[in-house]
Amino acid sequence: MSHEINTTREALDALGVNDETLSQESKEFFDENGFLVIPMSESRLAALGIDLQEQRDLVQKWLDLEGPLGGREGKEDTVTAANPLEPNAKRLANMVDKEAAFRRLVTIPEVLAATHHVLKDEIKLSSLNMREPAPGQNQRKHIEWAPRSKDSDPYAGVLTFLFIDDSDLENGPLQVIPGTHKKFGWPDDYFDPFDTHPDEITLTAPAGTLVCMNVHLWHGGTKNLSGRRRRTQCINFRRRSLPQLLNQKRYLSPATANQLTSAERYLLATRDEDPIQEAAGVGVAAMYAEAYGKPIEKPDS
Repeated sequence: MSHEINTTREALDALGVNDETLSQESKEFFDENGFLVIPMSESRLAALGIDLQEQRDLVQKWLDLEGPLGGREGKEDTVTAANPLEPNAKRLANMVDKEAAFRRLVTIPEVLAATHHVLKDEIKLSSLNMREPAPGQNQRKHIEWAPRSKDSDPYAGVLTFLFIDDSDLENGPLQVIPGTHKKFGWPDDYFDPFDTHPDEITLTAPAGTLVCMNVHLWHGGTKNLSGRRRRTQCINFRRRSLPQLLNQKRYLSPATANQLTSAERYLLATRDEDPIQEAAGVGVAAMYAEAYGKPIEKPDS
């Protein structure tokens, strides 16, 4: 019987993650700017069992199956065919449960190394989702967790985007504002989040690229002018003491749960000894609504 993994360090060791997985230069850039772009070659992805065409094909399979109900898991009380999660984007959620090929994204060593470097604590998967902006869609600048209020407040998590399509200037690329993960309060406290920010940069990259991002970094998607597809897998890890965006214990089927390795069980927080999360999911939208008395103009990633 294999040893049951009970700490993040044990999980990282089992998955081949060590201090050399990311260069010192990369770690320093991430600390200073709040994001890190990691090119992933086709051979590197293949070594991890990740095939981009397979990802695209399986994403399309589930988009066809779920249609306007895509991304509904954890939000069943509000998302219906007549009221989709995000009218201007196609969404999928609970992807760990949908395909073994999706589950491989949870254990990408570079993602785990970046997450652990930022949090320096026990971690767990918060969610694995997919988002594809519709033609003409635009997105406000936002953060993925409640803002910090002082320097001693720890960072809450790291959200990593895996581009499974090329991202260019015309198909709604991601914009980030470097260094804003160090600011306190919401982006709305500083400027109109639909406006251009003088420090924002646009990230274009080929399919297969990883973009790791501190969840407190101000970021948003731009308008998809060309209508070319920009499907992005969103790998969201949080500090282990925080609730998940999607309650993995509740939403994983017994068949999937039985397939998990010890490292995966730990990272998903689905072991018997992991606390039972009462909520179906906990995201930033409710926190924003409490702060401003109105809904945020985008749902949780």
